Amino acid sequence: MKSGQDLGAGILFVTFGAIGLFFGEEYTRGSAAQMGPGYFPFFLSIALLAIGACLMVRSLLVSGPGIERFVIRPYVFASAAILLFAGLIASAGLAITTVVMTLVASAASQNVAWREAAILSVVLAGGSVVLFVYVLGQPLTIFGS
Repeated sequence: MKSGQDLGAGILFVTFGAIGLFFGEEYTRGSAAQMGPGYFPFFLSIALLAIGACLMVRSLLVSGPGIERFVIRPYVFASAAILLFAGLIASAGLAITTVVMTLVASAASQNVAWREAAILSVVLAGGSVVLFVYVLGQPLTIFGS
């Protein structure tokens, strides 16, 4: 094996392709002229399998980087940001939730510039309010209930 990252990516592609074929087996495929509900998932799964196989072969032939050390910090803070959004949106409103979520997600990086993160959170909150509340007319509270 010359490239651990290609091998790992190939394994993931093959795994998702196989899962797609397994769960899409019960859907009717149909034909190109009359596609059934399983037509696109079937060919997408086949494409994933092919890409995965190519990556796995490439990992044996072409030198590349190895698999890097696993770092848990980004996963913890990104997951926390998503959970905070789900927990706060109804009570704190869109603007406050967006600011909190952006600041927590920014903490996923060890090299975060907090001033830039704060500016980004305010800009994202304002843009979200304009887009979702005023442009799209979504029934969201802006600053809580």
